[in-house]
Amino acid sequence: MNDGFKFGLIATAAVIGIIIAGATVSLVTLPVRAVTGVAERTFNPDNMIHNYEWFKRQYQDVQAIGVKIGAAEASIAVFEKSAGERSTWKFEDRQEWNRLNNVLLGLQGQRASMVAEYNAKTQMANRNLFRTGDLPAELQ
Repeated sequence: MNDGFKFGLIATAAVIGIIIAGATVSLVTLPVRAVTGVAERTFNPDNMIHNYEWFKRQYQDVQAIGVKIGAAEASIAVFEKSAGERSTWKFEDRQEWNRLNNVLLGLQGQRASMVAEYNAKTQMANRNLFRTGDLPAELQ
């Protein structure tokens, strides 16, 4: 074998060795880099403020929709009382009763979704960190 060929084999082997070593180091450090990436994204100041504000706003929004549900229930009760015996209702009365009930059902469904989202985020370790102690860990 000539010296040029030997040098080429040695250089190729060295490059392959460096590639394998680099891939091994990259694979070994992957978990550490992943954890570091999650921590950097979680504790980014904008993310921290966003999550803190989200919990505060979502809690207040759930409270507000509870008030709207109460008002919708009261509207139904007032309507039923003012409309008289159900057997005497006209078509328009039935339509209005259905409309009022649909509003109530819509509000109840919206509240259920809001509560589910709040509860899901309290179970996420990277989000619950920003829920302050004055807010419940779970909504019903």
